[in-house]
Amino acid sequence: MTTNKNLFFLLLGLLFCTTTQAQSDDFRKVIKDIMSQSEAVIDEIIEAELEVVRLEYDLVRDSKNSFRVLSPNYTYGIIAFGDVNRFEDVDLVVYKSDGKGGWDEVGKDTDNTNEAVVKVEPDESAEYRFEVKAAKFKEGN
Repeated sequence: MTTNKNLFFLLLGLLFCTTTQAQSDDFRKVIKDIMSQSEAVIDEIIEAELEVVRLEYDLVRDSKNSFRVLSPNYTYGIIAFGDVNRFEDVDLVVYKSDGKGGWDEVGKDTDNTNEAVVKVEPDESAEYRFEVKAAKFKEGN
């Protein structure tokens, strides 16, 4: 590993909610599918000799913000994805605090896939905001 350490920060969105038994059975499948997806991503990170510094699963209907202080001399990869059976498009926007209560956009992935990746190389220690967006559901979801 180089002196400029590479770190991966994972945001994994479960973008689904259940209320009936049929939906509950479907939810179990969704959980297994998303866990399988995340396992594959984590395996790639480990094989590349990178570190996972945060792993998060959440229910997201439209968008969700998460915050973390990032440090200089590291490269961070932020990954967000939704269930492949339910999402056509998940977007990710990364912002850096301007220190005055506002946020400056520093990166985004808004392509039309259910996985989004943004690389961040901070030049100073600062708070960052990660906005995961459920941009488009598959038909019927």
